[in-house]
Amino acid sequence: MPTISELLAALPAEQDRPDLSSLPSASCESSFQALTDRIAHRRTPTGMFARTCSVTGLTAKLALAYGAYWIRSWYKTGDQQQQDLLETHLRSALQTLETAGYLRGAFAKLGQLAVCAPDDTLPAAWIETMSRLQFQAPPMHWSLIREQLRNEFDDPDAIFAEVDPTPIAAASLGQVHIARLVSGETVAVKIQYPGISRAIRSDLRALKMLFRPFQSHAQWQGLRDLFDELQTGLEAETNYQQEASNLQTAKDVLEHDEQIVVPNVFPNATTRRVLTMEFLQGEMLESFLTKNPTQETRNHYGRLISKASYELYRHHLLYTDSHPGNYIFMKDQRLGVVDFGNLRRLSEREWDFHLAVNHARKTNDQGAIRQLCQQSLLMSNEDADRHSTHLDVVVKMFDLLNEPILFEGEFDYGDPTYLQRGGELFSQASKSRWVKQIPANLFAHRMNFQIPAVLLKLKCRVNMPDLIRECGMIR
Repeated sequence: MPTISELLAALPAEQDRPDLSSLPSASCESSFQALTDRIAHRRTPTGMFARTCSVTGLTAKLALAYGAYWIRSWYKTGDQQQQDLLETHLRSALQTLETAGYLRGAFAKLGQLAVCAPDDTLPAAWIETMSRLQFQAPPMHWSLIREQLRNEFDDPDAIFAEVDPTPIAAASLGQVHIARLVSGETVAVKIQYPGISRAIRSDLRALKMLFRPFQSHAQWQGLRDLFDELQTGLEAETNYQQEASNLQTAKDVLEHDEQIVVPNVFPNATTRRVLTMEFLQGEMLESFLTKNPTQETRNHYGRLISKASYELYRHHLLYTDSHPGNYIFMKDQRLGVVDFGNLRRLSEREWDFHLAVNHARKTNDQGAIRQLCQQSLLMSNEDADRHSTHLDVVVKMFDLLNEPILFEGEFDYGDPTYLQRGGELFSQASKSRWVKQIPANLFAHRMNFQIPAVLLKLKCRVNMPDLIRECGMIR
């Protein structure tokens, strides 16, 4: 158990933090680089006290920043107010990115999820800045990562001929380096940040403490079940040997389609905290879009992204981490799919429920749809009567989710109003006091939200009925 002094020592010193208060919006790149340089040498704090203090401090800073903007707006013109607001958004986003980059783990994953929202859900400065968490998060310095590599292998030099110390990608749990094996293959090595498993456990303990006042609530068991589902998913993502197994499972499902590529794993160079896999040459979505691809090319990749997800689903698997950083746009119009840390397998009971949902959608049985939505919320008939407004919203969300599937022809995912309507319904649902639902919904909702968000950024059109027929799914 660390002492209080050790916990306090784990906190970043004020003098180590970049001074964001005087940065104009034009200096976003330079300020990000300064932020990255300062974070790189810091170990991830693993104690609950240290991590909670960082989040609390960030909350206070953001409140002060926007409070100061509000006061300044009293005596500024409209144009001056707008410029001041833009700079406040940028400074606040950089402060949030700094904290997320320092804490990593679950906090950074929340940032990844938030920036998948439609462009007008959050300020543009926030989305542009926080989107770096998907594959350009502030990396950890090579000296700390090298130590992790040495801890995982008795003699890493007997496995790796060389490892490029500059990462090609960095995210919430680890970063990826290009390496060459002694046997000659060029590989991508995902190395977990030191202490990240303990950091996630600390975050989960803190979250559990927040839930304690609700232990006497009628929906406490539902909260417990959702928490257990979250804990299982996050802990699975820190076990790279499990991810290696998931990669092989996904490869077995998708290998019949030569246009969808899942990297091979090198088991002898893989441990619980180091995953070595085939290096897929290509571009991330952001870089791909800078080349202004044709609509036909956008549609092609949108179809492949959708097909990969549906093929896995047909085999009772949910690809629950489909943010833009996990797709690689390869040569010859192939799509690389990576990061299978949390490949959620549906139980037979859960799959039977999904079959019933598909049948109700296929027959447009509104009564059955409402009944199934009620079941997904674990509502009794009495609960459904008492919380009918919430149930109505969930039925509307179900209908919205199925719009692309029922639309004959190419559905335009580039139209932002589709996700905007989803955001509005989610906002309405969040105001309800009903929280219980089938635990599998937690990651199913994540998948159902993230994939359309990626397709929105791609601005593609996909003929979903045709795709579903191709995959052999119920329609």
